[in-house]
Amino acid sequence: MSKIRIKRNTGWVGTWSAIEIYIDDKKVGAINNHETQDFIVKDGKQEVYAKSGWDCSQKVKLNTSENEIRVLKLTQFKYLAWALPIIFSLMLFYGLGKDALNLNGYYFSIIIFTLGSYPLFYNIIGKNNIFRLTEIDKK
Repeated sequence: MSKIRIKRNTGWVGTWSAIEIYIDDKKVGAINNHETQDFIVKDGKQEVYAKSGWDCSQKVKLNTSENEIRVLKLTQFKYLAWALPIIFSLMLFYGLGKDALNLNGYYFSIIIFTLGSYPLFYNIIGKNNIFRLTEIDKK
């Protein structure tokens, strides 16, 4: 038997909820933020992915051998931690400074829409990539 160890650090995405872990399309458990869990699997080929609601990660294919520990890291998709705070900061800047700086709302709305499309894309179209599951170590 071998182990698959998953370390979760998904930032603020799903902070208060556990993310379900699936191995070979069977739910084997759930993992909370900043937590590490081990899952015992049979030797051979496995397909691992994480899921929370309709959001999930890509599927990672592993081929384990006797007494091997494969370590996977579960994170959020790239730049999500920065996208929404930047959008909210720009909105605050505009709201507080539109009269003082004589800002044009048309161009500002184009910038906000463009930046807002990035996380929106991942929540609707790219929902199978909202989480990133990558192998970080092989012991």
